[in-house]
Amino acid sequence: MREKNDQRKKRDSAVTATLLGIFVINVVVTAFKLVAGYLSGSLALIGDGFHSIGDAGANIVGLIGLKISMLPADDSHPYGHRKFESAASLAIAVMLIISAWEIMQSIIRRFVDESADHIHADPWVFGVVLGTIVINIGITVYERRQGKLHNSPILIADSYHTLTDVFNSFLALAAIAASLYGILWLDLVAAVIIVMLVLRAAWDILRKESVTLLDGARLEADDIRGLVMAVPNVSDCHDIRSRGTENEIWVDLHIVVPPDISAQETYDVEKQVRDRLKAVFPQIETVYIHHQTHEAGAGSDSHSVPAHR
Repeated sequence: MREKNDQRKKRDSAVTATLLGIFVINVVVTAFKLVAGYLSGSLALIGDGFHSIGDAGANIVGLIGLKISMLPADDSHPYGHRKFESAASLAIAVMLIISAWEIMQSIIRRFVDESADHIHADPWVFGVVLGTIVINIGITVYERRQGKLHNSPILIADSYHTLTDVFNSFLALAAIAASLYGILWLDLVAAVIIVMLVLRAAWDILRKESVTLLDGARLEADDIRGLVMAVPNVSDCHDIRSRGTENEIWVDLHIVVPPDISAQETYDVEKQVRDRLKAVFPQIETVYIHHQTHEAGAGSDSHSVPAHR
């Protein structure tokens, strides 16, 4: 148990360090994008800059959520605080939706105010956009590697979000280039596409994290049943439930054992069940097992043994 806690602390520290480093980079990238966007008059680049603000804000929310999620279980949170990481992800999704709305408002203003159609496509603007693209590609690759290394869903999800930022920058670059040839409406089209990408990222986060926050099943019941039924003296396995985060899963299940085995033998059966499940699914934190005898399944009293971690 101590070894698992040490691994968890090491993982959390690594994820925290990664988020801090990426936050600093995102702040710098955001500043360059917004300055270039306002000086050039490009809605696509301004929208891309607001999206990058969301990246930096997402890093802060992620750091706060990760910090709270590290707190140990207590009387008010007996299952721990790990869901705060998912709650932080929902906050990130809301920030993305707000950013999308800000971009939409800019699009509407561009349609209403025709004087805002002039775009200054200076060469240095291209340099800024290309530079941020290279930086964001580097962030995406590094963050995804760290996410897989530490089994961190927040880093993996954020890496995909950063990749969306790369696509946004390409769109902004294309829109600015098109403005050189007088196709100013292409800037508006690029901004609309960016809005769609931002909203898609928000939807993906909401869909994924709702599984954790709404106690969606984390493991397939049939997979668990197959492993449990292979344990000697287990004649049935039912009422299988799983929930939790991707890294910490709680499993609750019922097994049926023969009525003539001793309490010690029943305990041994339960231990085999836990060991087998945790060997195949190391992300399982706790297995709660309720056992019944054959007679209990037929209608007599059933009994259960408290689960052990």
